[in-house]
Amino acid sequence: MNIPIFRLNNKMLKITLIGSGNLGTQLGLSLVKNGYQVVQVFSKSIESAITLAEKLNSKATNDLNQLIDTDLAIIAVNDDNILKVSQLVHFPQVHTSGTVSMKDLNQNYPVGVFYPLQTFSKNTNVTFDEIPICIEASNKSFLHQIEEIANGVSNKVYIMNEEKRGKLHLSAVIACNFSNLMYQCANEICDDNDIPFEILHKLILETAQKIEKSSPKKAQTGPAKRVDKTTINKHLEQLKDKAELLEIYNILTNNIINRK
Repeated sequence: MNIPIFRLNNKMLKITLIGSGNLGTQLGLSLVKNGYQVVQVFSKSIESAITLAEKLNSKATNDLNQLIDTDLAIIAVNDDNILKVSQLVHFPQVHTSGTVSMKDLNQNYPVGVFYPLQTFSKNTNVTFDEIPICIEASNKSFLHQIEEIANGVSNKVYIMNEEKRGKLHLSAVIACNFSNLMYQCANEICDDNDIPFEILHKLILETAQKIEKSSPKKAQTGPAKRVDKTTINKHLEQLKDKAELLEIYNILTNNIINRK
């Protein structure tokens, strides 16, 4: 079997972007900004594909059978659809998932992973320079080419195998998604008591910024850290009518106390 390889000059690569969601949009914009050519955008929604394609000066499609063979496909769709999409891509490809195995991609071609560790929104400007990108590939030559592309958009590129990438993704979910749930819970308490949630904004930001200079363990503060039972009991009393939040408060409080 003849295995396709990249051209030596990565900036001459022709890239197909599969997915026009939050990540696909921001990655496509960054690639074009840094001199790469995205020749086609796929989305299940032709309107969404056209919207992004116009920004990238590329073509749009909502039919995977109409994909233009290029040097590289970047598959930026939800995890459950990666395998199905990959089987219809007949050229080198990477996916952008933190958890899906590289082995789930079409093994008839060079395959890899191009995983930016960040939360994205379509309409929020993103500077990819400081976003960590974790990469993996099925062979050294392809890994080198993916690494060049990653270095073209980010200053923080990490070669990482599937096992470590999965553990990193788990850490990211706990640090980001679970923390955001706590923000939601705090927001609900504020709303229920006619308190502006914006009062907490500076506290939240300061807490997040602390870990840039200190470990999370050293940065931990609060009544559980101090084992301030009087304050803890007052909080438990205030939550007596909110069973789920009461359970969360108890679990987290006990966990902090036990980590002393």
